[in-house]
Amino acid sequence: MQEHKQTSTFCKARLWFGPDKQLSTLVLNFNFIFSISSTPFTHAANLTINNYSMLKLISILFAGMFFATSCNRSVPCSNQYITPAFIGFKLSDLDSITVRRFKKDGAFLQLIDTATISLDTNFLKSTSANDTNFVKLNIISGQEKYIFPDHDWQIYIPANNTTFSISNIISPQTGSSCFKCSCWNPINSFVQNSQTLIPELRKIPSLGGDFYITYLRR
Repeated sequence: MQEHKQTSTFCKARLWFGPDKQLSTLVLNFNFIFSISSTPFTHAANLTINNYSMLKLISILFAGMFFATSCNRSVPCSNQYITPAFIGFKLSDLDSITVRRFKKDGAFLQLIDTATISLDTNFLKSTSANDTNFVKLNIISGQEKYIFPDHDWQIYIPANNTTFSISNIISPQTGSSCFKCSCWNPINSFVQNSQTLIPELRKIPSLGGDFYITYLRR
């Protein structure tokens, strides 16, 4: 019951401040007429009991339609990205990484753009655990980008001439009926160097959150 009360209060707030303000104003005006009609000046308003009941019914119908469309509206969730974890590489191997972005499902034949990322050794040390280094590849064409499901990718290590290809990222598009709640689409699988893998969702304190990890071995 307490949850229903909170939802009702929230929806009333949406009613006043939401995009359907004209509708909410109309409903509030109806309620104002009802309050006037219940005073000793009812005869001056020239509203019969039947008219009053009809207006009240219309007001309830409008309010119900508004709640049905706004309070239960589904919001699409955001995509997540894949963070590479380099295993067995020297820090000097990772001071320069090239990332290539390709058209999705294009067999790596349609290159969209390329970025070479220079990494500071001290930064690599701060994100390392044993022989593993976690790197957020987030600079493509001068904009913040990550390994999202909407493209295919190659990660190239010039120091030892190694290329890792990531494609066919399966990430179902989901939604949530919770207004202003954060929700994320899962990553179920992807293909890395012709092998289908299931990514691990892992907490990386040095990077500040939970990330889908793919392991790239030297």
